[in-house]
Amino acid sequence: MLLKLVKLYLFLILVCQSFILHAQDVGSFEPVEGSPFATGCNPTSIAFSPEVSGNLFAAVTNRANNTVSAYTVDIDSGTFTLVSSFPTGHHPVSVDFSPEVSGNVFAAVASNDSVFSYTVDTDSGVFTRASRHFIAGDCHSVAFSPEVSGNLFAAIARTHEEDGDIFVYKVDINSGSFHFAQFDHVFDGANSVAFSPEVSGNVFLADTIEFDDAVDVYKVNTNSGTLAFVTSGITSEGPFSVAFSPEVSGNVFAAVANRIAGNVNVYKVNTTTGTLTQVPGSPFAAGGHSRSVAFSPEISGNLFAAVANEADNTVSVYIVDTATGTFTEVSDSPFPTGDRPYSVAFSPEVSGNVFAGVANYGDRTVSVYKVVE
Repeated sequence: MLLKLVKLYLFLILVCQSFILHAQDVGSFEPVEGSPFATGCNPTSIAFSPEVSGNLFAAVTNRANNTVSAYTVDIDSGTFTLVSSFPTGHHPVSVDFSPEVSGNVFAAVASNDSVFSYTVDTDSGVFTRASRHFIAGDCHSVAFSPEVSGNLFAAIARTHEEDGDIFVYKVDINSGSFHFAQFDHVFDGANSVAFSPEVSGNVFLADTIEFDDAVDVYKVNTNSGTLAFVTSGITSEGPFSVAFSPEVSGNVFAAVANRIAGNVNVYKVNTTTGTLTQVPGSPFAAGGHSRSVAFSPEISGNLFAAVANEADNTVSVYIVDTATGTFTEVSDSPFPTGDRPYSVAFSPEVSGNVFAGVANYGDRTVSVYKVVE
């Protein structure tokens, strides 16, 4: 009898240890088979499409080749298969996919002097150019809004003679063409733009002001796309990338990766006014030259965030407290990437899986990971 009790005790210990180890692994990045995948020269940005017609796509901008590479993503394994590389303007720096609208998906690419929009074939992933708008100066970032009130918008951040600007376009949801909506001048440079999810009919836009160590927030008119300034939040030194979380437990968070400070500021967003409140413990440590930040979709009740650390060749991964917004680095983070990771993105949840991709500027690759749930 005693021997049986001892065996049962040891068995329970092993079971508990297994659960503990599994819990520690939640949020870990596991490289998918075949990763890293080849891309063009000097990849600067990566984005995933929404799932559409059972398909998932990814895109990577290649600065030195003046192209954007499109891939199909295996929704079970995460494997990338090249569709083709499509021409862009001079030195493309940023890419984003729209949500699915009226059965269509669009892509946008910001280059040094232009923004391009493309229709995406939802069966093959082929990009077809829909429009081009010339923008003097250096464009840094492009982002699509969620669909709201039947409308879709895109925003571009650019720097011109040490000052910055935000350009907002209304997107034709049938053709993907961009139509100018607003120009907003920002002093001291604009590096990155991001739209919030729609919450209670409200959508906000944030942009990082690198030379002021600040992040500005605007309320978006969901009919016209025009912007109304809300607030400016203090960041650490060198804010370079901004992202909004999805709505989780009634909350929305914003994060800013600070390239010089090597950390990430996190804010709770007032979903009525757009004001920012820095969460407890913010800023959170990341790696050297933290130049890109992204939030995951909600996965089995969990929310994650990732930061690409250019100087360390790593990506830092955090579990996000959905009530407070506090970042806690996951077990074994940071995870190795290729040389000089410039950009990180999460896929939507597809077939029960979520993937993450990192564009590695220094070695012409994209690292792809499965996110442990």
